[in-house]
Parts: sequence; structure tokens; C-alpha cells
Amino acid sequence: MRRFIVISSLAVAIIVAAQLPVPASAGASRVFVVQGHGWGHGRGMGQYGARALAAAGTPWYRILPKYYTGIQFSKAARGQRIRVLLRHAKSVVVKGDSRAVIVTGGKTVAWTKRGGVYFLIGRAGSATVIMVASAPTGPWHTVRAAAPRTVRLSGAHMAGVVGSTTIRWYKGAIDLVPSGRGVDVIDTVDLERYVAEVVPREMPAWWPMNALKSQAVAARTYALRVAAVARANHRNHDICASTACQVFGGYAWTKDGTFQVLESHSSNVAAWSTAGYIMTYRDKPILAEYSSSTGGYTTSGGVPYLAPRPDPWDAGAPLHSWSQAISGSQIQARWPSVGSFVGVGSVKRDGRGDFGGRALSLVIYGTRGALRVSATSFQYAFGLPSDWFRLLATGGRFLFTFDMGPGTTNAAVHFLQERLRAAGFFPKTAAMSNYFGPITRDSLERYQRAHHISATGFLGPVTRARLNATS
Repeated sequence: MRRFIVISSLAVAIIVAAQLPVPASAGASRVFVVQGHGWGHGRGMGQYGARALAAAGTPWYRILPKYYTGIQFSKAARGQRIRVLLRHAKSVVVKGDSRAVIVTGGKTVAWTKRGGVYFLIGRAGSATVIMVASAPTGPWHTVRAAAPRTVRLSGAHMAGVVGSTTIRWYKGAIDLVPSGRGVDVIDTVDLERYVAEVVPREMPAWWPMNALKSQAVAARTYALRVAAVARANHRNHDICASTACQVFGGYAWTKDGTFQVLESHSSNVAAWSTAGYIMTYRDKPILAEYSSSTGGYTTSGGVPYLAPRPDPWDAGAPLHSWSQAISGSQIQARWPSVGSFVGVGSVKRDGRGDFGGRALSLVIYGTRGALRVSATSFQYAFGLPSDWFRLLATGGRFLFTFDMGPGTTNAAVHFLQERLRAAGFFPKTAAMSNYFGPITRDSLERYQRAHHISATGFLGPVTRARLNATS
């Protein structure tokens, strides 16, 4: 799932001239402002909307029906376990924090009483090799090399997967399953433990309790739905651990010698207090998708329970509204088959919400013809937060209409840096980017002092007016 985002700095807005004609004679040198709403796919629960509802005192069992249509709440069977794919690798180093055993083919082939032993499990040709050492880098001694079989590390309070600089600790058993020329690293963990470790990765643990409970029920439901599909297709795992599924961070990690628990008390309370509760439609768990910000309207998920719904509670989300600048040359570079870029137009929309709703497709016009592309292709090509956007043509001038400070990330920052460079206050050797970092603050301070403005390194109204006047 696309996770939450918290923005602490002030946003930047750009004055634009007019909406793009269909098509617009623009040319590769022109710059467009892309305005949009929301962050993520927009299907199902909007996390920022759930946060606002919870802050207003709405209980979790009344929040979720605002995003999922025609659902019922049911209790899942107890004692279920989820198989989480952590990664695929040629080999992997694992260990237990206490007594641990290595089992393959129904036989115990290695063990440790105090957790001071590291195990390397990997592939050598068609064989699965198990090696042991007293340090994570060896020297390694072979314990077993046999036909490819699943190897399980179990018996420890926590099982650790060793990285280059960290050890990530997991509850449950770690299975190393032969796959291709390597092994799939899979954590088989109790369902409720899985939910407790997903919630703080998908939603800030300091958010209101009923938002966290909504997240817990959605995460549990989603996991059981995709697990049922995975098992019907005889896969060796139920779900992945990344944003492509749900982010599963494990119980803790050791980094730079420091042990840190990744779970949180509040998210644990949310998970365990809703234990077993799932959303069902016609007696089956739903595909409980969710995203950070819907922009004010959810989009269809192609099934009755993911019907489009208005989401007025999203209004306070940091990316409820956003803007980004792209150039005609960028569009031309992405779709060179149209020839020299001319313009963009013929946008199809879903008809729900601001400026006609989410884009479905648009046409790129060039000297060699026209090409219709999906809105999601355009979104991913330029890293837009969502597919709810429109393009606006500018008159070539970018006027900063709101204040901004260090930490702001926006395409408009690049234009501020260009203006400061033209005025001689941004080093020619410094790289320009969309990030308002220390070098830009230093440049602004020097600019402000030169023009007898209080040197704050912050783009306030006096500095903004001066820059606009000289643009």
C-alpha cells in the first residue's frame, strides 16, 4: 500500500495563465504546471480522512463503512498464520536471539543454545547449502549440502535476518524456500502479530486510536484476502513485505549496535483490541485497499464494495491539493515517437470531483502524430502523487504566491534557485534541485542582506515581492 506522508514545511504555489487548450501549441520549451489532488491510488479508505474522522470522535466501525460499500464485520478464525515474503536472495545469513534450531527435510541439522551462532543458507548449483560461523562474515563451515529443500530457523524468541549493517528481527519462524537459483526468505508469523507490525509502518502510531483501529481492521482483512488467493494458486508465500502489498517491518532491528523495537504501544493496542475483526462482502474477506489521501473522492476498485465515495474528511491532508511543474521537453523525451512535442489535450475523466475528476487518459500531440496514453502512465512517468490532475499552460513567469522554508520539496524551488543564480546569489557550481536545502537558505540570506531585508533564510512576503518584481 502507498503509505502515509507528513509534510511539515509550507507548500509552494505558482500563478498560472490559463488551462491548456486541446491541443495546445506549446513546443518543447514550454513549461506546464500540473495541479492535482490526493496521494495514492484512491481506492478504499483514505488514511487522512480516517484520521480526521477519528479526531472528531468517530469509532472505527463507523469510519470504515464510509469508504467500503455494503460491508459487514465478521470474526476471522483464531490461530491463523501469515507467510510474509521478506526478500529473494542467492543466500542469506540468519540467527536466533536465543536457542535456535535449523531443520530441513524433517531433521534437525544445526542448533545453538545461546544465539551466538550465525547460519548461512543458500544455493550452490541445484543444492541447498547450510553453513555455520561464529561471526556474520564467517569463516563458514558447511553443515549440510543436499537436494533443494525448505530450511527453517525456529525455536528462538526472535529470528534475525542479517544485512550489511543491520539485523532485522522477526517473531515466528524464518523459512528459506528454494526458488529459481536462490531462496525466498519467508517469515511465518501469527496473524495478529503480523497486523501489529504492519499498522505502525502504514500509519503514524501517534494518530488517534480509532484511526489506528481502522487501519488494523483494513490490514487484517487485506492480508486474509490476498492469502486466500495465494494459497489457491499454491504459492510459497501469502503476501510481500513492501508497499506493493503492505509494509511489514518486523518486530525490531539492531543498527549500529543499538536494539530498537519497531512496534509501538498505541498501534499494538489498536491491533490487539480489534483482534479477529475483518470486513466481509457476501461472507468473504474484501480486498481492503487503502491509500494516504483520496483528494476528496475515492475511485472505483471494480467491485461493489470499492464503489466511488465522496471523502470530504480528506480536506486537511497535506497532499489534498498539490502542484508540480513539467516541461514539454520532458514529455517529448518520454514519448519520442510523436516527434517534436506540440501539446497535450483530449483528456478523458471519470466525472467525479474537481475539474472533472480523475484523469483516465490523455493525448500527446507531436509533429509525427498523436498518441493516447493512460493517466497512470503519465503519472508514473513524472512521479505525480496521483492520477487526479490537470495540466495548465503558463505564460513563462513563475510567481511565488506563498511563503516557503527549508525542507520544502516542489518543482517551484528549482525556479527560485534559477532566479537567485541569475541575480548572482546562488553558486554556479551548486546543483539545482526541487529541494529547498541549506545551500538555498544561505543564498537567500545573502540576497536578503544585500537588499536590506531581515536575513532569515525564509521566503517571506518582503523577499517574495522583491523577487517577483525582478522576475
